[in-house]
Amino acid sequence: MNAFHRSAIFILILLLSATGANAQTSAQEAKAMTASITGQITVNSKPAPGVIVMLTRADSDARKTLAGIFGQKETVKATTDSEGVYRIANLAAGRYSITPFAPALVIPAEPGGGWPPGRIINIAESETLEKVDFALTRGGVITGHITDAQGQPLVAESLTLTPVDATDKNQTLADPFAGTGLGNSMYMTDDRGVYRLYGLPAGRYLVSVGKSGNSPLDFNIKRRYNAQTFHPGVTDKTKATAVEVKDGSEATGIDIRLGLPSQTYKASGRVIDATTGKPLALQAANYGATFGDSKMVLPRGLGAITDSKGEFHFETVVPGKYEAFVSFDEGSESYSEPTPFEVSDSDVTGLTIKVRRGLTVSGAISVEGTDDPAILNSLTQVQLSATVRGTDPTAPRELRAAIGGDGTFRVVGVQPGTMRFYVNRFFVPTKLAVLRVERNGMSQPRGLQIAPGDKITDARIVLAVASGVLRGQLKVAGDGSLDDMPLEVAAHRLGEDDPTRSEQSGVDASGRFIFEDLLPGQYELTVRALKPDPTQAGNSVLARQTVSVSNENEANITLTVDLSKKKN
Repeated sequence: MNAFHRSAIFILILLLSATGANAQTSAQEAKAMTASITGQITVNSKPAPGVIVMLTRADSDARKTLAGIFGQKETVKATTDSEGVYRIANLAAGRYSITPFAPALVIPAEPGGGWPPGRIINIAESETLEKVDFALTRGGVITGHITDAQGQPLVAESLTLTPVDATDKNQTLADPFAGTGLGNSMYMTDDRGVYRLYGLPAGRYLVSVGKSGNSPLDFNIKRRYNAQTFHPGVTDKTKATAVEVKDGSEATGIDIRLGLPSQTYKASGRVIDATTGKPLALQAANYGATFGDSKMVLPRGLGAITDSKGEFHFETVVPGKYEAFVSFDEGSESYSEPTPFEVSDSDVTGLTIKVRRGLTVSGAISVEGTDDPAILNSLTQVQLSATVRGTDPTAPRELRAAIGGDGTFRVVGVQPGTMRFYVNRFFVPTKLAVLRVERNGMSQPRGLQIAPGDKITDARIVLAVASGVLRGQLKVAGDGSLDDMPLEVAAHRLGEDDPTRSEQSGVDASGRFIFEDLLPGQYELTVRALKPDPTQAGNSVLARQTVSVSNENEANITLTVDLSKKKN
């Protein structure tokens, strides 16, 4: 796997897993498979036979959810009978996501739900959950033609569908992967330039095609490109016409005619050794935009390999602000300083990317809280990874630390900044997770601080088995019902390496929530009322409590919430 492919996979991980650091595997093998779920699927109040219902493990940790995408979680399927009834049996206790698979139908939005749609349920051992019903409706349709400036149809053109409210304020994208090559094929035009978006919930939408500028994972390979254009054919979003969709209706003639293609440009420069100033050949140069507040540069171009003079040339660069960097293979002892540049209406030349020899961090691994020989003997198979964040944007990179038979580790190519470790379980499942990081015998609660010139040899990574379970029940004080608003429970382990890190669990219709695969320790639970628009700030804290979690016994807690504290 070369540096470009490795970068692409790592960026997908970052996009889907946000900032999660500790990753653990589910402890399913020890659980009894005695629970079951039954329910009925209806469409417009009539039984819906032959509908597939899918059930998957739902993890509160985003990295564990990502592992499921890579095939480490099984999906259980059932099909409704002539009365629209389904049954799924032989389940272990835990947290699940259940959803009907009916692309042309609309699944009602659940409290706190997002994409993809579905319902979170928490089930106990030997429990039978009944009446887990779904009342589906016929989805709406938007269809039209996409043509170029000469009126010719555009084939295999990606579309973006953006829900908007009554004031045309953006909501969450209907499909966040639409237009990236990872999304639903219905977001592409056919050989006639015709598109048909179906299964849409009632609401208002903006339909657009073309490139918006600095979108991540958008690899442009054409000399000219189509700027993002909204129906009916405007590049100014404020002048776009929203499409009204009703249940079961079809909005036709939602055409978009693009203007003349915009020109792309070139960006070129050299990669040099920061110490000697000498050019570096055969380096994997790339460029990208800074993603959000993460200080992480996400690749946008296809990159280029430097020649014997250390020179690189980026072709087909869309106007925008970028950072140029070098991608390195695993085990490289170097890192690059991202070089900012901006493309507006001309080619950019003279860029210089500096490569520096990285620092080394080494030390020992220990496991706390267990003397199980099988676990201790598996240390050499654990994939210990690390990320480093500096004050400046950083190139996408996941550092690996091989663990020796003597329990030592070594990481090379480290740049100055804040270093955090985690156990990578995407391809090597394990119950172990990082409990804390120490240096010179002192805990590093805010990550390992790496200063220029450091050579750290006394780091200690303390691992522990993460198999704790915390099960809870919400009760309402006074007037109000849990159906009145979407709620979420966050669990933050006190003393966590990353103070901003917590796991989230949705609350099901019965007011239950569950956290699994937790490290032992004290956790602060926070119950919040979610805003209808998750991008809004100011979610209300309705309850807060501390609870102890161990690997030996399942923790149970009841939290009382006062819905009168909800902010409007």
